[in-house]
Order: sequence, then C-alpha cells, then structure tokens
Amino acid sequence: MVEPLTTMGNRSVKRLLKGPPGGALSYFLYWEFEEMTQFRGLRGSIRSRCEGRKLYGFYPGEKRVVERMRALSAAGTAYDKLAELLTVEGFRTRKGTAWHGYSVQRILAR
Repeated sequence: MVEPLTTMGNRSVKRLLKGPPGGALSYFLYWEFEEMTQFRGLRGSIRSRCEGRKLYGFYPGEKRVVERMRALSAAGTAYDKLAELLTVEGFRTRKGTAWHGYSVQRILAR
C-alpha cells in the first residue's frame, strides 16, 4: 500500500520518484500535489480572485429598493419605520426576510 505524499518522509518520496515516467505512480503524485496546493491555498490564489459579497443594489431588482429607501429617507422617515414600510410594500431582503432598521441604515450609509 502506498502512503499519501503528505505523510511520507523525503526518503520515501525519492524512492517513489524513481518509478517509470507516465505510469500510475506519476499520475498519483500529480493528484497528491494538486491536493496539497489546494489545501495550502496556493492554487486558487494564483488562478482566481475572490471579490466577496456584493453590495445591496448590485443585482437586478435591488436598485429599485435602494431608490425607494432613499426617497423615504429624504422625506425624513426614521430607519425602523422605513424598514417596516418596505416590508409592508412587499420588498424583501436577499434572504427573503423582513427589513430591519439597522440594515436600511447600513445600505443608505454607502
């Protein structure tokens, strides 16, 4: 039985590398290397970029909600009352839940 590359010592790895090129052993070592680089985060950081969560208003339909928030806020409506009005009017958060005053405040602060 062959141990995973991550648990082997240097001597065992050198002995395995002496096998025939292009055989099952080299295939095994390739996938072990792929796993190791993924766990260390090396592979993903080179090839892709994580942008994080998009701000509210980025996706279709959300701009209309933000415009409504700004209009109600300009009229002097408090954040808690504004959140209640949005929920009554049928506007929902991304998760489909009711609005809260603090959520509205954070969106309007941007």
